[in-house]
Amino acid sequence: MAQRSPRTNGRTQGKPASLGALLVVLAALCWGLSGGIGGILISEGWSPTVVSLYRGLIGLVCVLIWLALRPAGSGMTSHRLWFWSVIAGIGVAGNFSFYFLSIAEGSVAVAATLMYSAPVFVYLASFAFGLERPTLFKWAAIATVMLGVILLTGIHDVGASDITLVAAGAGLLSGLSYAAFIVAFKYAAPHGSPQAILVIAFAVLVGILASMSDAQ
Repeated sequence: MAQRSPRTNGRTQGKPASLGALLVVLAALCWGLSGGIGGILISEGWSPTVVSLYRGLIGLVCVLIWLALRPAGSGMTSHRLWFWSVIAGIGVAGNFSFYFLSIAEGSVAVAATLMYSAPVFVYLASFAFGLERPTLFKWAAIATVMLGVILLTGIHDVGASDITLVAAGAGLLSGLSYAAFIVAFKYAAPHGSPQAILVIAFAVLVGILASMSDAQ
């Protein structure tokens, strides 16, 4: 029995790890599909704001179902949870909007590349708030990411590049907004469940984008 127990525990511990990896893969797949479908819709005449709004609505429905299935420990009565979740919602609204604007002005590949400069902004924000201590290795990592962005997008050669300043700027703002979402989510997490945070954030996103769509 003593020999069987570690193997049983290993299997038990392995399942969550395998499930986590699968969920990450599915998330990446869905993210890629949403960018491709968004690019198709934009080419058909949809505005980036409307595409972002529908994406946010679908996300809101999904996290509402998640919260309904697992309501325990939501923390919805916490003022701190609401504050940081609203900030996260503003961040994800900017992320979606600027991402699809970058696609409209450039391409999916450029938008995705620039958006994933988000870790750079997360590091810089962590330095500013004292959450991380800047080191030579971290600055080198930031410089490497930025060099990779420049080389992948070709924005260093304006004459040979089809990338507009609007596309590049929107892509970087998408990454900055994503970083704001990550930081706000981190601060909200101790006060409630992930599904509760995401419900508030996506509700804020839908409200912002719906008002922007009405204004247009």
